[in-house]
Amino acid sequence: MMYKSYFFLLLILLASINTAEAQKRDRRFRGKPVVVVKPRPGLRPARVVVTPRPRTLSRLPNTARRIVFRNTTYHVVNGVYYVPRRGNFVRIVPRPGLRVATLPASVFRFTLRGTAMIYFQGVYYRTVENGYEVIAPPLGATIPELPDDAEMVEIDGRIYYEHNKALYQLIQTPEGDAYEVIGQLDE
Repeated sequence: MMYKSYFFLLLILLASINTAEAQKRDRRFRGKPVVVVKPRPGLRPARVVVTPRPRTLSRLPNTARRIVFRNTTYHVVNGVYYVPRRGNFVRIVPRPGLRVATLPASVFRFTLRGTAMIYFQGVYYRTVENGYEVIAPPLGATIPELPDDAEMVEIDGRIYYEHNKALYQLIQTPEGDAYEVIGQLDE
């Protein structure tokens, strides 16, 4: 009979506890596969990288623009570049040197070492005659956010982010969190 009393008391005690703690999840990396990435020379190998799936489209909207550059056909949808792969269109960052006449209205404009630059969805541009030219991510550039398909990497025990072979570090600015280009990863 005494065991039944203790059991009943334990049930009442457990039923009265209604708080729970859970770990906070980062939405960008939930349920993604893990792979290893090579770091740039001089750094120890990266241990873990969370690799999001590339964004794909099964078909292009009517508003897509077609651009051919260095034997690659790009389809531009709202400033984001896609290439055909296995019956779908996969999101990609174009090679430096590609030129476009217009950019979306929501680009991020900044100045680095006296040079005006533009950033949109993982692609950096500079102004040229009659348009804009894609450039490699400039060292020291600070942007307010990374694309959703950026990868989190750990190098020498520190967390960085990689997108299009550019390595970013999370920094604090007066406006809040930002990401600074600190290097390039080698293949």
